[in-house]
Amino acid sequence: PRVGFGIAGQARLFLVALTIFFVAGASVAVGRANIFMLTVGVLAYYLALAGVRAHTRARTARGAYAARIAETLARVRVLDPGTAAAPAHLAAIKTEMIKLAGCGLFDLADFPPTADGGDVTYLLHHDPDGRFGLYLMCGRHCAPVPPHDHKTWAVIAGIRGVETNTLYRREGGLDGDEETVSPRAEIAVTPGRAIALGPCDVHTIRFDGGAQVTATLHLYGRALDRITERVKFTAGGVLDGTYRTRAEDCVLAPQI
Repeated sequence: PRVGFGIAGQARLFLVALTIFFVAGASVAVGRANIFMLTVGVLAYYLALAGVRAHTRARTARGAYAARIAETLARVRVLDPGTAAAPAHLAAIKTEMIKLAGCGLFDLADFPPTADGGDVTYLLHHDPDGRFGLYLMCGRHCAPVPPHDHKTWAVIAGIRGVETNTLYRREGGLDGDEETVSPRAEIAVTPGRAIALGPCDVHTIRFDGGAQVTATLHLYGRALDRITERVKFTAGGVLDGTYRTRAEDCVLAPQI
């Protein structure tokens, strides 16, 4: 659900309204007022007022989702499943993330994909020490993602559309054998659904929402740019070195 205009749209609306209003006012001041200009001035005043109110509503909405994020993460810190990724704790975090994703406070106008509908990853939060990285990922289509692990626990919850997660089985890697992976399941993350992953789980994702923008929340035990030991695999399942997410790969979420 959308709860306000995007901030860029609000700014344009407000500036256009103010320009019209002051032009009309200047015309009145120099004695060239007429009914048309007075009408324009009155309309511009109400347009500007509407723009201010819309801007205030949008700021209030962004403040509300920031507060909701803070409340959710406070509970997640208590549930922290740690390096062992305790299943009961992960299940409780899944419930928290489903509630956060479905709270109706995320205005997707503030989180646009690329111009051609490609995916963008927005950083919503991480603690100063790099724990609890929260991201919003959106797009009509997603760039190819190789099978990879995270070396930390993860929970993905749906806001809109469909994010399909392919899960892989890890094989080998002992006694000098080369480690490989093979697909074992697919799980669709949609509104009201979430998936939890352990540190060693391997997955890849794609967006299957069609023309609709897909949006999902991704929460990790550590911020992704702080993890250097993740690994990835080829499409054929062969170990293919490390997998990195750099800080510059993510976009900072709109400021409150």
